[in-house]
Amino acid sequence: MGDLPMLIALPLCMIVGTVLGGVWGGIAGWLKVKKDANEIIVTLMMNYVAIEIVRYLVSGPWRDPNGVEPFSATITRGAYMPILVPRTRLHIGLIIALLMVVLFWWLLRRTTFGYQLTVCGSNPDAAQTNGINKGKMIVLSMLISGGMSGLAGAIELMGVHHRLVEEVSPEYGFTAIIIAVLGRGNPIRVLFVSFLFSILTVGADGMRRSLGIPVSVGSILQALVLLFVLGSEFYERRLLTKERIEAQAAGEGGVK
Repeated sequence: MGDLPMLIALPLCMIVGTVLGGVWGGIAGWLKVKKDANEIIVTLMMNYVAIEIVRYLVSGPWRDPNGVEPFSATITRGAYMPILVPRTRLHIGLIIALLMVVLFWWLLRRTTFGYQLTVCGSNPDAAQTNGINKGKMIVLSMLISGGMSGLAGAIELMGVHHRLVEEVSPEYGFTAIIIAVLGRGNPIRVLFVSFLFSILTVGADGMRRSLGIPVSVGSILQALVLLFVLGSEFYERRLLTKERIEAQAAGEGGVK
């Protein structure tokens, strides 16, 4: 990108990341609609395709000729994320993430599109019956999800690594799946769950360095949180079902 000024380089990188991520997610959405391909399996498989593409780029045409490890040359200084707190890695990507939370809360709670998206996600058949284009909503949701993932990747590159490397994301996507399940489609709840999981991740890394405890302890704690929440939901549904059956039985007994 040469020596582009920050006002051009920063938005340009974020737009490119968002567009490429949106296209990547849109492919999975299209396959879901046209071929009824399971989106979870498709996106997991596409992850490996993306990894190999990045590996080829940083080992071949984009490899830094002055580097030893396979990575690209450093991006232009104008594309660096400005640091919020000196002597830390906390950059304005945090503010962008918070703005995205507010934007998507408004989109889901205050717009017709958000209502249609929510209904389609909770009950696709009912949405189709009520005239909502289920296929269109699936593709758009995957486009948006992919775009946000691409934006997050661009922010990570511009704020932390400042170059393209093979392992840009240490399995953030798998953690995001757990956070999405616990967030239940509520952007505000997702924000707090993300904060909790970041504490678990950073804390596990700190224990590894200071006490020699395996970093996998953090993953185990995350899994336990998910299991307890899902288990409580299952128990709650069972309890509600039992109460409903007992109420129906009591009503039928009263009629007789």
